[in-house]
Amino acid sequence: MQTSEHFKQLISLYRELECPALEGNTFKKTSTSSPDLNGLLGALWISRQYTIELTVDGANHSTEMEDSFPALTENQTLDITVTVPQNEKGFFYKDVSNWIVSAGSLKKGRIADNTYLVKENQIVDGEPDQEGVAKVRKACELIQKLSELAHYHDEKLGNNSAFRLVFVVPDKDDKVYRPVILETHLTDDILQEAQPDISLLGEILQEHHASNNIHASERLSVYRIALAEIIEKMPTDTKAFPYLVKHWPDVTESFNKSWERYLSGFSFNKLKADMAKQQAEFSQKLSDTVASLSGRLFSLPISIAGIALLERADSSLVNWFYLLSSLLISYMVFSAVKIQRENLENVQASYNMVFSEFSQITDKENSAIQKELHDVLDRLNKTFSNLARNLGIYRFIAWLPLLGDCRI
Repeated sequence: MQTSEHFKQLISLYRELECPALEGNTFKKTSTSSPDLNGLLGALWISRQYTIELTVDGANHSTEMEDSFPALTENQTLDITVTVPQNEKGFFYKDVSNWIVSAGSLKKGRIADNTYLVKENQIVDGEPDQEGVAKVRKACELIQKLSELAHYHDEKLGNNSAFRLVFVVPDKDDKVYRPVILETHLTDDILQEAQPDISLLGEILQEHHASNNIHASERLSVYRIALAEIIEKMPTDTKAFPYLVKHWPDVTESFNKSWERYLSGFSFNKLKADMAKQQAEFSQKLSDTVASLSGRLFSLPISIAGIALLERADSSLVNWFYLLSSLLISYMVFSAVKIQRENLENVQASYNMVFSEFSQITDKENSAIQKELHDVLDRLNKTFSNLARNLGIYRFIAWLPLLGDCRI
């Protein structure tokens, strides 16, 4: 946005004439010619940007009639009438309140070029902001940011009509979505409120556009929901946008709380997935411990069955052969069970180490995480206990063929 040189010259003329009262879009003043005044009038006359009527010694001159600029001498009496067109060439407003009410572009967060506030004696976008102007500017920035945040907005009513910003948010059960509408009508009520801090909103929008943050879309969605919650609390007889400006700190607070809950849920689900993964891995290791014994344990029934056959055998050589075979098989099975028992102890040591880390990082106040961890530990501990007991039984069973052979 930029203020034109012609408009700056117009404001300099207005100030040179001691800021006469506006009559609609016109100001009038009787003054005495001077080099500065004559120079400003001559420059504006040539530019033909504004309608100027000049009476000098009873003679009328007008830019509208395309008259030439009269030759002026010092200390002449001048009757000056200037009409501001109230378009892109220049806007005059009595004060900030009149600007808010009359400037339709503000409803869409746009500040028109070449705007001057009489009471504040300020060129907007050309001179440092006074407090009221700063608040209007911040409100316009907020409207622009909200228009980016909204899912869509309706501009069918024209450039000078307010936005109808639509935010589509889920119901409480997250199954049905509903629109929440915000109309950006400005009133001078915003002058009574503190400037809203929109830095967080700007940060979230920047992250979303950059797409370099894994939570950018989630933060945007949570912010929309927080904003919608505040809008829906608005009384029916209240202008929406001034209400939002007044309660803007509530939007930030609602977002921060909702985002913290989201992150807690995200951490819980991630931790739960990690625990499930570890549970599956340790369950597989325990399954492998049992599976590797299967082949050796199958040899025991064969050895025991051989005892029945030996009862019919009269050869001592056969009996000794069976004794040695049974001893070898029993020893092999016993050794395998012992090795698997050691493997089980190693797995259990790894299990204790891994899940002790889970215990340290889980939030003690989060009962859901604690319950999930307790359930996983309980199931795995039972599996370890059952498997250790079964391995003890297998160690005893490994010697059954020899017991049977001794009976023979």
